[in-house]
Amino acid sequence: MGSGLKVAGLSPRKPHGAGASDPCFCLPVDDNLGFLPTFGPCYVNLYGSPREFTGFPDPYAELNIGKGEGVAYRGRLLVSLETKLVEQHSEQKVEDLAADDILRVEKYLRRRKYSLFAAFYSASMLQDVDDAIQFEVSIGNYGNKFDTTCLPLASTTQYSRAVFDGCHYYYLPWGNVKPVVVLSSYWEDISHRVETQNQLLRIADRLEAGLEQVHLALKAQCSTEDMNSLVTQLMDELIADCR
Repeated sequence: MGSGLKVAGLSPRKPHGAGASDPCFCLPVDDNLGFLPTFGPCYVNLYGSPREFTGFPDPYAELNIGKGEGVAYRGRLLVSLETKLVEQHSEQKVEDLAADDILRVEKYLRRRKYSLFAAFYSASMLQDVDDAIQFEVSIGNYGNKFDTTCLPLASTTQYSRAVFDGCHYYYLPWGNVKPVVVLSSYWEDISHRVETQNQLLRIADRLEAGLEQVHLALKAQCSTEDMNSLVTQLMDELIADCR
């Protein structure tokens, strides 16, 4: 079995990049057997070590090469994966993306404006720190005060010095004046995928709840007629949800 992998690096307006493909002769696939693995086209976000760290060597450098879960946004890739059955293996090659592939991807690049409002109610159980503390909220590069590719946003709180709580920790003395940040960002519209996922999750939740009722009925040693009625109702609900 071989596979074809296409990766597109995106500018704000036009996709570009390279595709790795296998030129082997593809075998026909029986549709009755289902479908081969696919992925995307969708974005894969990349994260790395904390951006503020300036020491040498960086103790979090492994986060930049995928050894662990990164904490700071670095960028993203638009990935589309297709799997094909082939007659024999051959050496893969890298080639430019075909025009048809670019056109197919462009319809997923339509963006919408999203707004985020975040209020901070408290910050407690802090360790002893000498410097003033500031919180930042960012989505991708939006809100990142060190980034120059996006317009400045009200994404940070005012600096505040921590106060000892009289026991073991420190807190920020915000009192009744809570800091607020507001972000406006532009992202691709993936509502169709989110809605589909929500529908599938709802079907799964209803099915699990129905199976739990069946298990309880079995433990209670209900009559055969009641069990048949319960299972029939469960199947009818599942069929109706899948339509």
